[in-house]
Amino acid sequence: MTGGAAATTPLPSCPDEMKTWADHFFFSVSVSATVFVYALGETYWDQYDHAYRCHFPAAILLPGYEAWMRMDRHLIVNFPYLLRDVCRVLYTDGGKMLLHNGKDYWCVVTTGAATTAGEGKWSRWWPEEPGKEIQSSHLLEYRGELLWAFVLADSGYCSDVRGCRVAGRPLASALSVSVYALEAEGGGSWVWVRKDGRSMDDRALFLGRPVSLAMDAAQLGVGRGSGCAYFVHRWAWATAAGRERCRVLRYSFGDATSEVVELLPRAVAQWWSEGGDGCIWLASPPPPAIALAPTTIEVTQPRAQK
Repeated sequence: MTGGAAATTPLPSCPDEMKTWADHFFFSVSVSATVFVYALGETYWDQYDHAYRCHFPAAILLPGYEAWMRMDRHLIVNFPYLLRDVCRVLYTDGGKMLLHNGKDYWCVVTTGAATTAGEGKWSRWWPEEPGKEIQSSHLLEYRGELLWAFVLADSGYCSDVRGCRVAGRPLASALSVSVYALEAEGGGSWVWVRKDGRSMDDRALFLGRPVSLAMDAAQLGVGRGSGCAYFVHRWAWATAAGRERCRVLRYSFGDATSEVVELLPRAVAQWWSEGGDGCIWLASPPPPAIALAPTTIEVTQPRAQK
């Protein structure tokens, strides 16, 4: 993560309350250098409320602060295996967290006490995209806004690929990206609202798994109107000649077109499984490296060059 000699600056020690779950935690660091640490316990049956619950402890360290801000929730889950496979938590600097089970269930939690009736309530949602098939979905945060991006393919093109009938039409012409933003609705509930291309023309998305990132398009040396999304795609189930390669593509929000940026080596496809393998984007220059231990957290920062 860092090059050359580096000095470590220890962060505050974990409180005793964190040590009980510090051996199975997850963490993330926001753009503002806020450190977010959390864990997800086993689902259990709450006899008092007659509902399944999941223990969700978390801790947040804001930039410049010397103490962790802790929260401890026992969230109600719709059914016992809701979080069986994977659950990811996305944190925004505004103190809002989005829990996602890796598929189509999600809920919103805030760092303070529950302020709305919809907080902590799991909802099920999947976009309606007529004539499209969803290839992958990606959650990310941009300037405090929670976004859900979907890589789509034309249904007709997918049918042709399955039947090995694709001829003369470029792969990129069949792929697109749709982005939805989480917005508050009356009554304390939340709703996903589709973003149009104009509202995305100042940002660049890098869609990956398990995490994605977003930045200002200007950081790539391009101006407003050059908003785009980068993603990796492969027809894992196709047998048509040439479709087994992994491709890096760029989708333009301005003119709603995709193009192949790079064709990855064939060796990549040997371990790439449909919908299962990850793709992580690294920003340059990289953020400070994070060194984690069961009871301490350290940030590694490069020394100034003379």
